[in-house]
Amino acid sequence: MRERRGDRQTEKQSLTTKQIMARVGAIWLISLVGLAICYGLWHVVASLPIGILAAWALIATALIPLASWAAWYFGHTEVRGWLSGVDKAIDEVMGAATEVATLRGQVRQSEPPQMPAVQLPKVIEIRPRLAQGREIIDL
Repeated sequence: MRERRGDRQTEKQSLTTKQIMARVGAIWLISLVGLAICYGLWHVVASLPIGILAAWALIATALIPLASWAAWYFGHTEVRGWLSGVDKAIDEVMGAATEVATLRGQVRQSEPPQMPAVQLPKVIEIRPRLAQGREIIDL
C-alpha cells in the first residue's frame, strides 16, 4: 500500500530535522577540537622563553615572501593543469564532431542524388477583359 502524500511530507521533515541536528553536532565537535588545539598551543607558547619566541617571529616574517611565491607558483600550476584539461576536453569534442561531419558527408556522397518531385499548380488562363457598359474592373 502506498503512503499518502501527507505522510511523506512528515517523513521528509523529520529527515531534514535529523540532518540539521547532525550538522549542528558536527560543528560543535569541530569547534571543541579546535579550541582544544588552540588551548594546547597557548600553553606551549606561554612556557617558551622570550628569545625563542622572538626567533620564531623573525623566521616567520622572513619566510613570508617565500610562502607568497610558493602560493603563486602552485596556484599557477594548478590553473595551467585545469586549462589543459579543458583544452583536452574541447579537442575531444571537436574531434568527435569532425568525425560525425565526415561520416555524414560520406553517407551523402554514397547515396544517389534524388531529384525532388516538383508539383506545378493548375494553369489558369488569364485573359484581359474589357469593361462593358458601366462595369468597373478592379485590378
